[in-house]
Amino acid sequence: MLSTLHKNLLFLLFICNCALNAQGPHTLVEIERGTADLGGWDTVVLTPNDLTSDGRLNAGVISAGDRVFFRLRLSESPSEPQIGEGTPLTSVEAPPVGVEGAGQGAAATLVLELQQAPIGSQNWSGVQLTPEVITGGALSLPGTGSQYRLIIGSASPVIEVAPEGMLLVEGGTLSSPHFFLDGTEIDTFFIGIHAVTWGEWQTVRTWAAANGYDIGDVGAGCAGDHPVRSVNWYDVLKWANAKSEMEGRTPVYTAGGAVYRMGEFGWNGADLVQKNPSANGYRLPTEAEWEFAASGGNETSGFTYAGSNDLSSVGWFRSNSGGSACPLSQNRGTWPVGEKEPNELGLYDMSGSVFEWCWGPYNDTSTWRLRRGGCWNCLAGAATVSYRDGGSPENRSFIYGLRLAASVDQ
Repeated sequence: MLSTLHKNLLFLLFICNCALNAQGPHTLVEIERGTADLGGWDTVVLTPNDLTSDGRLNAGVISAGDRVFFRLRLSESPSEPQIGEGTPLTSVEAPPVGVEGAGQGAAATLVLELQQAPIGSQNWSGVQLTPEVITGGALSLPGTGSQYRLIIGSASPVIEVAPEGMLLVEGGTLSSPHFFLDGTEIDTFFIGIHAVTWGEWQTVRTWAAANGYDIGDVGAGCAGDHPVRSVNWYDVLKWANAKSEMEGRTPVYTAGGAVYRMGEFGWNGADLVQKNPSANGYRLPTEAEWEFAASGGNETSGFTYAGSNDLSSVGWFRSNSGGSACPLSQNRGTWPVGEKEPNELGLYDMSGSVFEWCWGPYNDTSTWRLRRGGCWNCLAGAATVSYRDGGSPENRSFIYGLRLAASVDQ
């Protein structure tokens, strides 16, 4: 992604060479920022906080579709800056870069590097800026015989804008007791901070009913902040597609070549639903993604459960789910999401609460679909980060729910 980002951003800014040879040993140079219509320029008042650790300039955030320009101006010059070689303004419209957020465009942080060369030379070298060169919001630079320009820094970082309610899981290698999962390379992805709540489910379900989906009145919940329950595998795929469309994303799941909005395919027809790997919509995590995230990703401490070796501190299960506001079985039931301690990544309730549907079959020959995480009515063993469970994709139960994932634009 970064190589594409850099390639795009190299055309985003003009290069402005300001001839400073007539300004004495040092001169004050201002940085100005303009937008697409070039109706005016705003002086960037620099502070030491604008400097990166390697002496470059953090120029702020640009969103998809923005056009932005920067130029150097001699503080002593009341009009146009003195331009040396090159064109003062050349730019193309910024293409989408980074990662799309919910209802937001992609965004990237612009890191600018100041370069210096002798007048008439193209032997440019980077200038490492320090707080001492900032004077009155401008740069105090050696002027005699020098020319300067701004370029995009070589490692402009991308801001990964996570959809609301999700966080970024940096990719890595899964360590698992299951030989078929151990060593799986996990790409960076987004995952829900907690399971989908009953309140979230109802909001999307209402929209879906008015936009061609047959989810109907499927799903149940104790209260808006409790996890949704009683949903099957087909339900959650259609719901994820509906949420994607509702937020202007590309739905992930298709059936018969069309967006999957209607119908189920029974206990043995799950393979008829396909996943579009290039879509930016919401989806279920793969089993490997789920276990990687539950285990703490690259920050893992090797706990038995998601965030601890003490299940009571991180999850709701048979021994501690009594007294629920909605007793579903012998006074036990669901509890509000996020009340227990999170795991190493800041994810809640990945052990216990409700089983979470995953994408993919239980094994290569099975028609079952995977569920992970244990449940409020389960024994502790089902809540370990490595425990596998599965069942018919058409089954609904008061212990089945879901947690969303989304792919990162590569």
